[in-house]
Amino acid sequence: MNYFWGLFALYCLIALIRTPGEGYGAKILMFVDLFVASVFEPSRVGITISSYCQKLVETGSPHWWAVAILWFCDLFEKDHGAKAKAADIARLRAALAFLEANP
Repeated sequence: MNYFWGLFALYCLIALIRTPGEGYGAKILMFVDLFVASVFEPSRVGITISSYCQKLVETGSPHWWAVAILWFCDLFEKDHGAKAKAADIARLRAALAFLEANP
């Protein structure tokens, strides 16, 4: 059995719980998003589905499912894709800064 996904899931959950800001419900949703995204596309670990969909839309040739996901998310939060992409960039920059500061 491959334990990588279990360890990755635990890591994501702990990292998100320790991140200040959102409530636990939002952090659990973020964890599910990151985990599902990494299972289906392992090369994009740490990038949410919404952020990836936004990237596809910005390239000018999005898949129909990317447009559908962003449309659905926009029902709950205006400009969700752009906000998700900005949050992913900030989260990954913070992780990079941590790694550079703690050799």
